[in-house]
Amino acid sequence: MIKLSVKGLGLTTSTLLITTLSVVLADYILMITASVLTTLLIADLLHYLIRRRELCSCSPDVAEVLQIRRPKDLSLDINCWGVRNVSKLPKWLKVVKTSTKPEGLNVEVRTDFKYSGKYELSCVEVVRSSRLGFFSEVVVVRSNISFKVIPKTLYWVVIALGILGIGTKIGLSKHDVSDVVDKLSHLRSEGGIYYLTREYVPGDSMRRVDWKATARVGELCVKEFKEPLGGSALLCLDLRCVGRYTCDAVASAALSTIIASQSGGLGGLYDIANNKLIPTANYEGMLTYTLSKVLEPPVVDELDLYEYITPQTLSELRTALSKLDVVIGKPTDPGRAVVNWDEAIIISALIHELGKVLDVVEVIRGRGGNAVLITPLKPWIDTEDLELAYRLYVSYSKSLEKLRSLGAKIVVWDSDVIEFG
Repeated sequence: MIKLSVKGLGLTTSTLLITTLSVVLADYILMITASVLTTLLIADLLHYLIRRRELCSCSPDVAEVLQIRRPKDLSLDINCWGVRNVSKLPKWLKVVKTSTKPEGLNVEVRTDFKYSGKYELSCVEVVRSSRLGFFSEVVVVRSNISFKVIPKTLYWVVIALGILGIGTKIGLSKHDVSDVVDKLSHLRSEGGIYYLTREYVPGDSMRRVDWKATARVGELCVKEFKEPLGGSALLCLDLRCVGRYTCDAVASAALSTIIASQSGGLGGLYDIANNKLIPTANYEGMLTYTLSKVLEPPVVDELDLYEYITPQTLSELRTALSKLDVVIGKPTDPGRAVVNWDEAIIISALIHELGKVLDVVEVIRGRGGNAVLITPLKPWIDTEDLELAYRLYVSYSKSLEKLRSLGAKIVVWDSDVIEFG
């Protein structure tokens, strides 16, 4: 719909006022002035009506697969006569710079994907103005831009399958990963003094994870010391989730934590949801067990493995995993599972059976040990029911408050917001 711009509204108002005065005062100069202004308005409108029939287009066409939190810069060329600026873009596109050209507009944008999934830009709303700027309208310009944003969990699943020798298409094997570990897992010098914080490499000890830096960048980071730290921790997992955000957060945190412990640092694994304990420090056993749980609904529903590994059905993957030796203890409650441990790393969305998490923290802290909780920032955002989302928010907030009072260290996983305490 064509509308008067602010400039056009001002001119129209002035023209009406001058016309009225010219009639009242019978002033020919005012009449001529009003006629000239009216002619300008009509001429500008007629010119715009002719030019607006020209088709508009937006280029380039884009169809790509990206990793979450990996921004991509795009330069959108909007070829459309009279276009002045962009009226509306989706929230996942941020305008960096806008510049005009003879027959259109160039808009530099940057993607900002918070979650995995499919993102499409089928049209761009732009503001088109007449030659003199007295009239304008919002025009819809068709575009063909789409992104498939893969969850972080997929990356870790591919790495895990490579470590276990499954999925040869990605070019990873046990030997490949071991070579990386042999080259990069050593420490720089001696003395036990903090050196720096860097991204982890397979083989780094879990005792050196820098949880604050991890929360800030959304990737595992480790502190570099001048001598290695000894000891091991019990990894307590609760992979239950309610949607793509929480599923991606807990699954990626679990897999990356185990992969990062390849040279040591984890002495066992406890499945909170199923009350199962893997007491041995068998790295491949813990990785196999966790991966098999990730490949169960609802987490696996968010993954598209077949573009990255040798095509296999989920049944074939689970069968391959079941052939690997995993020693699983008898069902046991949280208190007994952690009674012999001085350190625990807990990964949970805090939306199911909070009492078990509290039991683990209470026992560990009671022994004077350390308890670290890794949790998504907003596990309620996957819930469509507002009332349920609010209840989860209240429960989550109170849970964090209670865990902090028990002395647990809280780490928000995969978030731009740091919450550490």
